[in-house]
Amino acid sequence: MTRQFGTILVGMLLVAQGCQTQPPYGNRAGRVEVSDATPPEAADSRPMVSDFISFSDQLAQRLMQDLEYTDQLAPAYSDRTTILYGDIKNETGMVSTNDFEVVRERMKNRLKQSRTFNQKFRFLTSRQRLEELQRTELGDDLFKTDSAGRVQNPRIHPEDTLLLNGTIYRIGRGGTSYYLMTFELVRFSDGEIVWVNDYEIKRW
Repeated sequence: MTRQFGTILVGMLLVAQGCQTQPPYGNRAGRVEVSDATPPEAADSRPMVSDFISFSDQLAQRLMQDLEYTDQLAPAYSDRTTILYGDIKNETGMVSTNDFEVVRERMKNRLKQSRTFNQKFRFLTSRQRLEELQRTELGDDLFKTDSAGRVQNPRIHPEDTLLLNGTIYRIGRGGTSYYLMTFELVRFSDGEIVWVNDYEIKRW
């Protein structure tokens, strides 16, 4: 009986000691700052999350700076310049286009939080998206057209509207990849590129 009791006591002590060495509940969630690189990311040849964050922050900051010095970004016939989202071309062959979309969304959000930006620019969702929402909620077309199919009272002025386009490229050499991510603003009326910014990284 004494030996059995001793065995039970030793077992309880071992269990208690094991519980004391376990981390507190919730410490193994794997949560890190979004700008921190994790070991799995470091082993991946694709751009890290921190690369996309840095790129979007640089884009927003550069565009804000260029507002004061680039006359082609200023509206000529409207109170504010309109920005429409154009295409994102993914030329990497391995990076998801959704990753690049994150850059554009972060940049848009940073700019919309700026009072200076809102005084001179406005973002519009696409006409197609707006029509879909209109039909879903109201059951009718928002954009009335004439007999030729042209929109009456359009939302934009062609001279004061810019398309935001993006492209991401990749050059691979062995286990090393070079990435070039670029954004450009194109004038809606004639297709002239009036603003461009890029960001490049090299990963292995």
